[in-house]
Amino acid sequence: MRSEAIVIGQRIRDGVPKSGNVEANSFRIMRGEKPEPEILSDPDRLDFLRRQINERVRLSAAFDGALQREKAVASNKLCEAVTPEHTALVSDFAAKLSALHAAHTKYVDFLDAVEASGASMSYLRPVWPAAIGHPRDASASYHWTYKEMREHGHITMNQIPEVVR
Repeated sequence: MRSEAIVIGQRIRDGVPKSGNVEANSFRIMRGEKPEPEILSDPDRLDFLRRQINERVRLSAAFDGALQREKAVASNKLCEAVTPEHTALVSDFAAKLSALHAAHTKYVDFLDAVEASGASMSYLRPVWPAAIGHPRDASASYHWTYKEMREHGHITMNQIPEVVR
């Protein structure tokens, strides 16, 4: 439909619009002859196509709005249904993150003590999980994960290790 409108518009701009057969059909009818299938002139056809396109755009926008509202209602219902499972999972995650943080802190303290003794730690081949940051860094991954969990109401401030608050 749009491509036809583009072609007709180009013919009109080029000064070679098709005239259609509406007038010729009127003469056929007056002479008592059977009219041919109606073909609109390019300007009339273009007006018709534009009205059709605008109506489809209007209906599409209305349908899209209804679809978005229905999707929001369905999403709400789904989230309400899975809230208990989500709460259990995020609580488990928070507890395990706290356990990881405690183990990470204990490991870093151990390595610091070995290094403070003057020994070379290269024999131990220590591990430095840089992706999760230092356990005492208040701007690393631990901090931001705990912050998000607290802001979303999954944990309280008291459940966050003080060193990363």
